[in-house]
Amino acid sequence: MNVYVLMYDECALFEIILGCYFLKAKYNIITVGIDAEEIRSFEGIKVKCDTLMQNVSSSKGDVVVIPGGNINLINNKSLLRDFLCKSNLSECLFGAICSGVDILKENSLITSNDIDKYSISNVKLGNRFVLAKPNEYVDFALSLGIITNIYESQNDFDETVNFFKLFKECW
Repeated sequence: MNVYVLMYDECALFEIILGCYFLKAKYNIITVGIDAEEIRSFEGIKVKCDTLMQNVSSSKGDVVVIPGGNINLINNKSLLRDFLCKSNLSECLFGAICSGVDILKENSLITSNDIDKYSISNVKLGNRFVLAKPNEYVDFALSLGIITNIYESQNDFDETVNFFKLFKECW
């Protein structure tokens, strides 16, 4: 199974890095460019994407992760709309943070009512979406783990929370 991480100029990598770190235990992480193989993130980091959107063939259970950032640069891109529509029809899971939530909303994958329904405070196994505010990136990563069922046990989840959120050593 794959995690398709949307990459675009001025996307905020810090919002999604921890989530990718968690998911790489069970998924292949694939960076996806909209119409360019290289992007420069909000942090100034140049990223060479693994593939372009038109080359992606998603399957049920795959994950699409959408970071926030300057979405004005990608608004109204037909390639993005097609990619999101195909991923939704394939029953992919979606994680969006910050203005990434707006991307899902603008492309009619969610409504305003869904924002509360799929917020990190309401996430549960079986949800196809998890949506977060920009400063919720740790909880976003933890929630991605919940909807993708990556935690081996409650103890595994608790250790992850203790280390990454509560800053407790887990040795």
